[in-house]
Amino acid sequence: MEIDFNKVNREGKKVRGKIVHEGIPDAVDFRNGKVVTVPELLYDMASVKKVFQGFDNQVDQVYRAITGFEIKTDDDASAFTETVGVAKRLIKAIDSKRKDLIKDADGFVRSVNSFVRKYRKRLEDVERLGKQKIGQWNYQKEIERREAEKKIQEAAAKKQAEIDAAAKKAGVESVKLPPMALPKKIDAVRSDSASATTRFKKVPKVVDFAKLDDRFKMVDMKALQNAVDAGERPQGVVIEEEPIVSVRSA
Repeated sequence: MEIDFNKVNREGKKVRGKIVHEGIPDAVDFRNGKVVTVPELLYDMASVKKVFQGFDNQVDQVYRAITGFEIKTDDDASAFTETVGVAKRLIKAIDSKRKDLIKDADGFVRSVNSFVRKYRKRLEDVERLGKQKIGQWNYQKEIERREAEKKIQEAAAKKQAEIDAAAKKAGVESVKLPPMALPKKIDAVRSDSASATTRFKKVPKVVDFAKLDDRFKMVDMKALQNAVDAGERPQGVVIEEEPIVSVRSA
């Protein structure tokens, strides 16, 4: 559905001989093409709460039944099973009402999100590639800055060593050179309406897994579980049993 914001009035009726859309919610002010109001009857949480009020007591009952008691007999276990079954049916009922309430709005939201995604994808690519290229440019400048700084520091250290040696030979106190001017660190890149700053983070890259400390080696629990399910008993692992309960509700 394409909306012509220049031709549609707030009621979404026939304008200038053309029906652009029928049944548009009055939540949209098409005069400016912007969402400016939300009518009380369309998104009224008080009305929504009334729809779900009938579940309050039932939810409270099953919650108290589970949290307030412990299983001591087979009858208790049966009662708990029934309670869990009731809870599952309540979840389905509540979710069904929730979906009924939001289905129209949800469909519209999905359509808008799907339509806008193409713009977002391209713009995110612009941001990603722009950051990547700015980062590469600034990294090269930082490498050059560090190399220049190193040369200045090495020259200063050599000069200081010469002064110290001469002073020692003459039997006088050496003179310390004043701090040398070092290349300026990279400033933010600025434009008329934006700025980009770059920081340099040390990121590890594994080149020899065998040499890694054990604390850096992550266990693949999914692969380990699949191996145990297949009957394997891997070394360094203790096999324990945990109860996995499944409840089916009519």
